[in-house]
Amino acid sequence: MVTTAHEEYAAKVRSLRSHAMTSVTWDRHRGHAESYDIVDVGFNYRMDEPRAALGLSRLPRLDADLEARRAGVRTYRQLLADVPGVELPWTDEDVERATHFAFCILLPDRGTRDAVRDALAADGIQTTWYPSLTYFTEYESHGRRPVSEETADRHVALPLSASMVPGDIETVVERLRVALA
Repeated sequence: MVTTAHEEYAAKVRSLRSHAMTSVTWDRHRGHAESYDIVDVGFNYRMDEPRAALGLSRLPRLDADLEARRAGVRTYRQLLADVPGVELPWTDEDVERATHFAFCILLPDRGTRDAVRDALAADGIQTTWYPSLTYFTEYESHGRRPVSEETADRHVALPLSASMVPGDIETVVERLRVALA
């Protein structure tokens, strides 16, 4: 789902969602167009009815869910502020502007990151990490990006959702402390 107040962006998204066709089958079926052209490389990003219904049902809860995630991030930041070896990459101001699909921290190095992830997994706590784009074939031609690669190698995304309560986050932080000890 994409929302924007910028009409040019909205038109581009509408075009790309349906193979960048100048008219869709439904328009032609209703007699609003007789043919079509493909004006860009587009995709089939048309949303089906169940996903549209789910998206519409969630919109009324969006602000509350975002605030719940921000509250979770604030709790993580408070509990992790004095943990040796943990670097919090975002400012308090960043927290209030972001939507927080995950809560990332930086650890001293890749070895520490991997050991922490293994320890948390053994405790049933799911984490993830994202490689630097420069590690993917498509982006190799753009050259090395040492800062991006170094950051990617030592970050870990801790669990975060709108349904987490402070006790859940306290458990993750407690297990993280043990893993780092």
